[in-house]
Amino acid sequence: MERYSSEFHFKRTNRLEHLAYHYNLVKILKGGNSSQYGNGAIGGILLIENPTTFKKQFKLQNTVSIGSFKTLANNVNFLLSGNKFFIQVNAHIYQSKNDYPFVGFDIKNENGAFQNTDFETVLGCRLNRNHQIYFKQKATSIDRLLARSLYMTSKSKLIQKNHRNLGGWKYESGKFSSQTDMAYLF
Repeated sequence: MERYSSEFHFKRTNRLEHLAYHYNLVKILKGGNSSQYGNGAIGGILLIENPTTFKKQFKLQNTVSIGSFKTLANNVNFLLSGNKFFIQVNAHIYQSKNDYPFVGFDIKNENGAFQNTDFETVLGCRLNRNHQIYFKQKATSIDRLLARSLYMTSKSKLIQKNHRNLGGWKYESGKFSSQTDMAYLF
């Protein structure tokens, strides 16, 4: 039942490949979903989440990826659950010097460095056979220099921090289910 994992990759990093390490459920919903997910979901959405599963499991995973232009990604995932509780903690750092050359020109991107940091916690408690409560939290920090164009340098910088919190109660019995969620974003 116990699983320990450590991976080290020498390859080009891709932000989307880290979804597999960071989330337990990744779905692509095709077509218009604007009534449920907002007017930006006209062509479809990518739904990513960590659902609470109440079964005995333990997972500790650290994944490091190294890429070109001094790119480094590190994921640390921890999961511990049993019949009555669920705890999951994920931390992710993705950074790069991002000083790539412009092909066919004698210049390189001098202001493209970035660092993205994510920290996510999922807690769940099964109250009885039909009822469960949960809390999900995600904090994101983006510190990014804005890259130059071919003809103009840039010294601009983007700093963004956001926090998402979701608490809820879920009831399931046979074919009937009900769920109530409360969110706080800042």
